[in-house]
Amino acid sequence: MNQLERELIAKMEECQKQQQQNIDAKLEKCQKQQQQNIVDLRKTVAVLSEIGLINRWDSAACDPSLALIGPEQLIVQRNGEEDAWGSVIAEKPMSKTPYFEVTILEETIGFVSIGLATKQMPLDEMVGYYEGTYAYEDDGNFWGHEVKGCCHENGRPYIGKKPSFDVGDV
Repeated sequence: MNQLERELIAKMEECQKQQQQNIDAKLEKCQKQQQQNIVDLRKTVAVLSEIGLINRWDSAACDPSLALIGPEQLIVQRNGEEDAWGSVIAEKPMSKTPYFEVTILEETIGFVSIGLATKQMPLDEMVGYYEGTYAYEDDGNFWGHEVKGCCHENGRPYIGKKPSFDVGDV
């Protein structure tokens, strides 16, 4: 082997060494990113585990004036034309990071109140109007939270003149 071949082989070995170092550096960078992705994914799984599965209405805790529709029990419908209070309670308690949505599908007689209550609340009471409950009423009243300047009805605090909600609202 002549000098030129040895120099060429040495140069090729140097290039291969440099390429391997580049590959190793990129691999290490990818592994670090992948490890960070795993950490982030574990955090997301922990949050989602806390949120839990989708909740649904409890047929055993539903006022007779209301009906639960569908196998998932996600729709509540008023029975008949009677203008009376009726409540339904969810099967599971809310998580530490609560989130829920309600869609108003059709008009009803009387008020629609969406809120938070304990299982001790009588089902023939209106959430928000009953002690220890909180609600947002379709006419724009927020019930149950005492703040300076709020109004009162039958001893229950409410804040009025907030945006109302109606059919199609979420």
